[in-house]
Amino acid sequence: MVFTVVLLTAGFAMGQTEYKGKVSTKKGNDPIGLATIKVLDNSGHVLETVSTDGNGKFNFTAPADAVTIEISKKGYKPRTLALTKKKKIKIKMLKE
Repeated sequence: MVFTVVLLTAGFAMGQTEYKGKVSTKKGNDPIGLATIKVLDNSGHVLETVSTDGNGKFNFTAPADAVTIEISKKGYKPRTLALTKKKKIKIKMLKE
């Protein structure tokens, strides 16, 4: 019974990827706190939503079907980025 639970947990974790990074201004490289990051699947469904901390840093664990992220913050132009094998993401945003 314990062996089965361990296998199921390990299988679930194998399909996930941990990402981390920072959101900052394109000009000045200032951190953008409380930006919203939505993790989306191929159909555009939101799988997870996280916010950056006061230093613009974030992290999330994306399931295998996650393909893009949308980044938004009032006063800045929203961004959409494809998730790749690169696990550390630096996002630059422009003011509106």
